Order: sequence, then structure tokens, then C-alpha cells
Amino acid sequence: MKLNKPVFKPFNPHECVEVYRRHLPHWRQEGACYFVTWRLNDSIPIEISEIWKEERESWLAEHGVDAMLEGDDRRVAYERVPFAERREIERLQHRKFHDCLDAGHGACSLRSSECAGIVLESLFFFNGERCWTGDAVIMPNHVHALITPLCNFSLEHILQSIKKHTAVKINKLMGRKGQLWQRDSHDHIVRNAGELRAFRKYIAKNAAQTGLELDGYAYRCADWLDEYAAMP
Repeated sequence: MKLNKPVFKPFNPHECVEVYRRHLPHWRQEGACYFVTWRLNDSIPIEISEIWKEERESWLAEHGVDAMLEGDDRRVAYERVPFAERREIERLQHRKFHDCLDAGHGACSLRSSECAGIVLESLFFFNGERCWTGDAVIMPNHVHALITPLCNFSLEHILQSIKKHTAVKINKLMGRKGQLWQRDSHDHIVRNAGELRAFRKYIAKNAAQTGLELDGYAYRCADWLDEYAAMP
């Protein structure tokens, strides 16, 4: 059953937060809104990925995180590093990641308006049922979107559904086989109205660079976020 009114809930530091790590750290809070980025499988060349891995391992070694540690032991050692230093390296990695995506590596299959349209339609298909979908843009080799999961639906479940559905349709359209999307996604809990404005501005700026019509397949602005973005 669809709900009547979409709601933006900023991060609440006083409520329960679940943190887990796959290849990337993920923070989860019930009702929170996330700025999510996911990418095509060929969007970051292996040689660049290997350089980033070497740089990170070197940084970890310099900060006392033994390369032989695994799982929880590695996480605990990493969390002993002062928060400000961890935050700095994570922000640097974040900038490198987005700059690399914007460089347009790979086949850039989403440059096709038909492929972009498949992704955008899938993003909004369960709007109001499984999630509230906010602003979204389909870039040539990656996607940015604001997503708020609704009760009983995790962000992972929603993204998995979108990726699976769009991979089948795009592969069929392009006459190709194999993995379309990178499995892991980057996500960030939107902390407050200021961050909401910043992420919406970032999405709109990216939309202007796609080469597709802003009101067409590449970009959609969710007007319901306007009232929340106007908050102090």
C-alpha cells in the first residue's frame, strides 16, 4: 500500500546506527535518507583500482594497521586510528572515486537514452511502496540518487532489485552478456538539510554534463524535497 506523503529524515546521532563493511563502510539508520552512487562494472580501470589499493594499504601500514589482519581484527585496528585522520583519508578516496567516474572510463553504456531510461524508470517504479526516491541522475557510467527505504525494505534489497532488473533489460537491449553493474555501492546518510541541498546541487550539476535532456531520460528532480531543503 502506498503512503501519501514522502518524508525526509536527517541523520539522528542519538538513535541507533548499524555500521558494517564489505569492500566499503556502510552506515544504516531506520528512516534515513541516503545519497547513493553505483557504477557500471567497467567504469574504473583495474590499473587505477590497484593503485588505490596500494595507496590505502600503505596508509594503513603507516597508521599501525597490520596487512595480515582480517575481518573484525582489521576493523578494530582501523578504528583505533584517530577519527579525524580516518575521515581525511576516506574523503580523499571519495573524491578520487567520483573524479575517476566523471572521467568517463569504460563503454559508458548509459550514454544511450534508452539505457538511461531503463534505469530511471526502475529507480521510481517502487516509489512510495519500497522507498521514497528523491533527485536522481543517470551518468554515462554511473548513477547518483537520493533514496529513503521504507519499513521492511533495506537499501541493499532495493539496490539489488534495481540492478538485477536493469541488467537484464540493458543486456538484452545491447545484445550483450555478463555482469553489468559493480556489486558494491557507495552510500552516505544525509546528515541535515544543508547536506540535502549540497547533494541535490551535485546531482543537478552532474545532470547538466550528461549530454541528455535534463527533463528527459537522464535526470529527475523530486519536488517533494524542496520543503526540506529549505529548512535551516
